[in-house]
Amino acid sequence: PTALVQRDAARGGRMVALKAYSGKIYYTTDGSDPRLPGGAVSPKAAAYSSPVPLKPGATLTTRAHQRSNWSAPTSVVEKQPAPQAAAGP
Repeated sequence: PTALVQRDAARGGRMVALKAYSGKIYYTTDGSDPRLPGGAVSPKAAAYSSPVPLKPGATLTTRAHQRSNWSAPTSVVEKQPAPQAAAGP
């Protein structure tokens, strides 16, 4: 799948829209693979239906599934914000 990352001004984060040429898209937000060894859908995976909000530190991992075939995984990482430096005197 391909990912289109957009700013989400209302939530202060980012939203990710996903698209695949064929098949159903599954995703996780903890970095784990949506496909289990052997080809089943992971119980941690969700079926994609609308843009996914990303929280700081999240890793969105996606795959498209059609019949018994899976696409290669695609990941989007939402970095943690850098800590603010303490103000000096």
